[in-house]
Amino acid sequence: MQPTLTVSYFSDVLCVWAYSAQIKLDELRRQFGDQVQVEYRFLRLFGDVAARMEAGWADEGGAAGYARHVQEIAARFDHIDIHPEIGTRNIPLTSMSCHLFLKAIQLLEKHGEISAKPEEQFGGKSVFEEAVWRCRLGFFRDMKDIADRRIQETMASDMSLPLAGIRRHIDSGAAHAALCADFDAKDRQLAMSATGSSRPTSLSCWPPPATGPAGADERHTNRMQGTHTFAAPEVRPMDMTDEQN
Repeated sequence: MQPTLTVSYFSDVLCVWAYSAQIKLDELRRQFGDQVQVEYRFLRLFGDVAARMEAGWADEGGAAGYARHVQEIAARFDHIDIHPEIGTRNIPLTSMSCHLFLKAIQLLEKHGEISAKPEEQFGGKSVFEEAVWRCRLGFFRDMKDIADRRIQETMASDMSLPLAGIRRHIDSGAAHAALCADFDAKDRQLAMSATGSSRPTSLSCWPPPATGPAGADERHTNRMQGTHTFAAPEVRPMDMTDEQN
């Protein structure tokens, strides 16, 4: 059966709001199954982590101030784990390296080299979705530098993913092209929104749910036709402006 709704989901693996909003994607999958197809795309919010910390958090202690902010957010939600020393070491320089690695895995799925089906061993997530989730856990819960290719490949090996195939898509430039396509898609969406030619999505994760699946937004049931864009909360940054998180 063809899905009746395609959700374009834009996020950055280093965004704490996207990390906390994963529960909504899980609930979406549980409620609607094959009726919904999630199109995963990545943003460049933390493309240059040091510059972002300097621009948004210089007056609050830089990375240390942002780390306190992340801990404060985590204290509001009982479904996510944050390492108590996050932001003190193993700070990724960029989210782009991880996004590139994930786009290579997504290309493996697209070309049928790995399964795209929900996997019981991953709680109903696909292999690609589990890889994204493990990257988020790696940073927020385990405080790993997920920009490091060695960390990424260890994660992929733990999942029995074909490293040769991942490297092939990166080395050929295919993963780079796919990542650039994500950026272009987001720019087009912003342009359409600015001109009023794109209706707002009925799927929202702002603010993220305070508890478990029972907190899922009832609007998930609305307008189950067409294609919508679902931007993770990092597009509403640091609780303050539209360009900081």
